[in-house]
Amino acid sequence: MGQICSKCGALMPDDAVFCGNCGTVCQRDSFRGNVCRRCGKPLEGEEKFCGSCGEPVFSGGNLRQEGSPWQGNSQPNQTGSPWQGNEQNSWQQPTYQDKGENTKVVALIVGCAAVIIIAALILFLFKDSLFGSGTDTEQPVTRAAKLESESIVESEETETLEESEVIEADIDAVRNKTSIISGKLYYTKNMDTPLVILNEPLSVYADSTSGERVFMEAVSDIYLGEHRVITSDELLLYDNVEVDISGTIWIDDNKVFIDVKKLYGEPRETESETEEKPESDDYILPESNSRYLTDADVAGLSLKEINYAKNEIYARHGRKFDSKELRDYFNGKEWYTGKIDPKKFSDKVFNKYEKKNASFLSQKEEAIQKGGYKLEQ
Repeated sequence: MGQICSKCGALMPDDAVFCGNCGTVCQRDSFRGNVCRRCGKPLEGEEKFCGSCGEPVFSGGNLRQEGSPWQGNSQPNQTGSPWQGNEQNSWQQPTYQDKGENTKVVALIVGCAAVIIIAALILFLFKDSLFGSGTDTEQPVTRAAKLESESIVESEETETLEESEVIEADIDAVRNKTSIISGKLYYTKNMDTPLVILNEPLSVYADSTSGERVFMEAVSDIYLGEHRVITSDELLLYDNVEVDISGTIWIDDNKVFIDVKKLYGEPRETESETEEKPESDDYILPESNSRYLTDADVAGLSLKEINYAKNEIYARHGRKFDSKELRDYFNGKEWYTGKIDPKKFSDKVFNKYEKKNASFLSQKEEAIQKGGYKLEQ
């Protein structure tokens, strides 16, 4: 009948000393018959289950029956073993795999990945609207629009600036939206723009019409910009009057302007309609403030008269004179009132004709005599 290897279950001849399949030493008293196909223990009689591991014993002994969960071949191997295994005829526990569960796991992973990708695309496409754009683009703003938007801010309100932008100035119109200036106002019908000569030169820091912030030192005069609170005719009554003006200061073409909010001062009395106007004979050149002079206007004038005609332009605006000769001459004119010290007077009160004519007369005076007319001091 032969003997069965106790390790691998291979069928061996009765006289075999070693198992030809696995090399295990054969014991002569080994059980000769069927063995458990799971643990290899000998089976006796008509047992239905292995007494060692509990494996069911099928009819037909150790052979694999159709439908058995154990892996192997239903045909005996070459050695005649009634069961089939791997190369060492070892039996393997079958593994079960639920394909439905695996499909659900894969679908869940794919779904999560799709959600993450879609969320990333949404964040990328709409990041500017969700979190704001990374850069601030400054839009050009006109001076009028900028000052209008800030007009409700009183002088005590300040604009927040970086420390590097803070500049010390007598008039800081960048942080103080309302500034106050004091000085003498000049305005006549022949002047294009009213002008205030400050009591003392001041440094000014203000926004310019070009959009830049400008610092100017030793500013002695400030022009009036918008003055809706007072008409041009009313301003004529403040000519040569000390005034205090509050308003918004700005800079254009290296000139300082103030948009008037309030004006304080004592206006001059209105001239009576019956008051006699100065005769043109009281002037050497009566039209020097209303048209450009020519060579014909000065033809026949002496060197002294040309000098007096030149200073006549200054006298119209109330300038005092250091020269005794000029003081005596102009004090004799009914229209002259000397109010402004020569050191504080500015020719910026001149209109375009007066500026040009003063220069024209100086050239004529120099052409006649080098150094001009010698005034009595």
